[in-house]
Amino acid sequence: MNTKRIYISSNGCPGRDLDMSRLIRYFEINDCRMVSSARKADYIIFVTCSFKENRKNASIENIRKYKTYKGELIVAGCLPEIAPEELSEIFSGKCISTKQLEQIDNFFPDFRYKFNMVEDAHYLYPKLSYIFQKALPEIKLNKNLYKQFTSLKIFSEGKQIPYLRIGRGCNEKCAYCGIRKAIGPLKSKSIQELKNEYASLLNKGYRKFKLFSDNVGAYGTDIGSSLSDLLHELAGVHHNENGTGKDHGIEWYLLHLYPLWAVQNQDEIIKRIEEKTITQIMFPIQSGSERILKLMNRYDNNKEVLKTLNAFKAANSKLKLYSQVIIGFPSETEGDFMDTVRFIKDAKFDLVIPFEYYDSPHTLSSKMTQKVDNNIILDRMKQFGQMLDKEGVKWLTL
Repeated sequence: MNTKRIYISSNGCPGRDLDMSRLIRYFEINDCRMVSSARKADYIIFVTCSFKENRKNASIENIRKYKTYKGELIVAGCLPEIAPEELSEIFSGKCISTKQLEQIDNFFPDFRYKFNMVEDAHYLYPKLSYIFQKALPEIKLNKNLYKQFTSLKIFSEGKQIPYLRIGRGCNEKCAYCGIRKAIGPLKSKSIQELKNEYASLLNKGYRKFKLFSDNVGAYGTDIGSSLSDLLHELAGVHHNENGTGKDHGIEWYLLHLYPLWAVQNQDEIIKRIEEKTITQIMFPIQSGSERILKLMNRYDNNKEVLKTLNAFKAANSKLKLYSQVIIGFPSETEGDFMDTVRFIKDAKFDLVIPFEYYDSPHTLSSKMTQKVDNNIILDRMKQFGQMLDKEGVKWLTL
């Protein structure tokens, strides 16, 4: 039997890159040959991204390119669910949604090992970190460029720090988000499964970990557990493993901790911050305006959120807090925009990533009226950077 030659690539987030790593292992254990050029492949697997407009457009352009090669193209990732109409205009071949990756088996029925037999990935592939492989070409040229590059060190350890993916999917109903359709509902791994994965990584000598999920704070709400339960149990693993107390050298980075879940799990999170286990948190606020947060279907008690963030910093002044905001959500006024700037300042974030609002297809916000003119959005993006520069807050535009 001829060995299948497989080329696989992604323009997606770390979640999609972890999916890509798992797919690579799937093909490897089924005796396929991974090739570095799409031109040499029998099958081209492209794991797509569509969380913002330029990523969606880049996915479309890559598909156009891959279609010109002789290998059979299989489109995976979020694009098939988020923008199916646009995809169908240029591609009528095989597709796999992010939430149904196991359907790859249907395209390779002769494989001995099925996708669900492959353990979840802990490392990004290829060796370059996500930020340099995917986001660096999108960094905008402006006078903040030096600060942006110095901020990259926060993200550039990607290959060396393993991911512990604690679950998949999301049950939130954020008005602007089309990703939920692609990733499906929340599916948390069991605490015992995660303890086993964590212990295995500890035994390999790792001491830094990225606790990752599409919605890390909601962990366990689908299986009668919670993020607090998980953090407590994982801490027990490394304490038992090393026989240590607070000074154990373990570091966790919490990725995508939504404000609601931060408030609800703050006691356990603060405990892990105090003992210097949790050292970095990605905390996407999206807006500092409670009116806009209500429209977004997000947690809107900013007083409580700020109180929680201040408690986090009080627990360890060296804790790194990062955030994301959306500029130009429908009906956003100058006052709403300034509320966001003030919140960023008051919360003392170490790095903020602003995104221009865009109408993700079929979302609630795409149907809203009172859209903010694109020129106003661009002007506010510029103002945002200038104001953060003045306050000494680092920011990064992707």
